[in-house]
Amino acid sequence: MNSAARVGFLAIGQHPAFPVFVQSLKSLGWVEGRNVMPEPRFAEVGKPEQFDRLAVDFVRHGVDVIVALIRPEIFAARRATTTIPIVMVIGVDPVGQGLAQSLARPGGNVTGLTWDADPGFTLKNVELLGELHALPQRIGGIIDPASPPNIGLETAQRGAMRPGLDLHAVEVRAPDQMEKAFASLQAARADAVLVFGGSSMLFGSRDKIAQLGLKNRLPVMFQYREGAESGGLLSYGPSIPDLWRRSAIYVE
Repeated sequence: MNSAARVGFLAIGQHPAFPVFVQSLKSLGWVEGRNVMPEPRFAEVGKPEQFDRLAVDFVRHGVDVIVALIRPEIFAARRATTTIPIVMVIGVDPVGQGLAQSLARPGGNVTGLTWDADPGFTLKNVELLGELHALPQRIGGIIDPASPPNIGLETAQRGAMRPGLDLHAVEVRAPDQMEKAFASLQAARADAVLVFGGSSMLFGSRDKIAQLGLKNRLPVMFQYREGAESGGLLSYGPSIPDLWRRSAIYVE
């Protein structure tokens, strides 16, 4: 290679995925400053609308590939270019969202990883919470409307629809809305809480969510291990750091 490959990385906040990604590049022989130049761009937490400007900036500066973390980043990159390769780190229903023709043959300029390929993942989360709590009546769901749930809210609701059990979802657009969300779940008499994945904002708020769960005496289930490590009751889902690491393979 005659010049260093310029790799754009698009995420929200100073996301922990970026250093993991850079380390993975190094393990594959991509040395920063020698044969690769990672160029991160971070939107402010709670302001996903900034991704469009950041993605256009990548195109203007002629990066060789754009690594986009989750849905808002991925779609912003797709709006900015149909020619520069885009690597999804955590794709959310890419076929259903029109980002890929199929998982085996995505086509176009978008490729990468997805963590919700198996629809049974949806039902398992609801099922585990149902087994955990003796005869729960209502499961509360926390979602970020900027990043639609990785498993699909409608699917989760169908999974909850057994006699006497339903799913009450609340939207949280920024970390400072979390207390209000838990107050709403308490008012709805939720017995447990499921935090939907696919959101950098919710991932970054996992400590606060776990603390509010304890404060409100509501068991909280995450879809990634880091949530349980932050104080949530349990988690069920793929390894997020593993997706961060594996995304580096697509740069080659």
